[in-house]
Amino acid sequence: MSHRYFLLNEGHSNKRRFFDKLIILTDITFVSGLIFTMIAREGNEGKKVLPVFKAFHDCVRPKLTHLKGNYEQFWHLFTTLTEECDYLEAYKALDIRTAENQDETKYVAFPHRLYHNIEFFGAGPASDINKDLYVNTLGGEYFQYAVSGTNGMQKSRVYESLPKHS
Repeated sequence: MSHRYFLLNEGHSNKRRFFDKLIILTDITFVSGLIFTMIAREGNEGKKVLPVFKAFHDCVRPKLTHLKGNYEQFWHLFTTLTEECDYLEAYKALDIRTAENQDETKYVAFPHRLYHNIEFFGAGPASDINKDLYVNTLGGEYFQYAVSGTNGMQKSRVYESLPKHS
């Protein structure tokens, strides 16, 4: 066994044990990683998934596979490439409903009817418009915050429609 350690100049026996353990640990880690990835890959094939997820996955994945690793293109092209996946028959199982607001229509799925431990939290800058919808109609909790595409704290404004003068 000492022939392995010629580069170490037949080092001290404690060093040998340390390197033996290091080599064994590295081998175990590598083999464990291989086994784990094989199990993870195989494990997903036979797993039961919700029909709505399977329909979405089967429609979207082939359209996006060619963009793997190209994150910028992925985000810019996602809606265009997956447009035909927007109205799959399986989506009807989600029971998505409309919730009318003063100035817009929001689309809502009521998951707490299926899963009783789910809580709903809504955020919007205009409490006179959103609070009633989020609390009374949707059964959630309302927070008066504006949500933005950028990080940080900023002031927001809610524009009211002005009456037209003739």
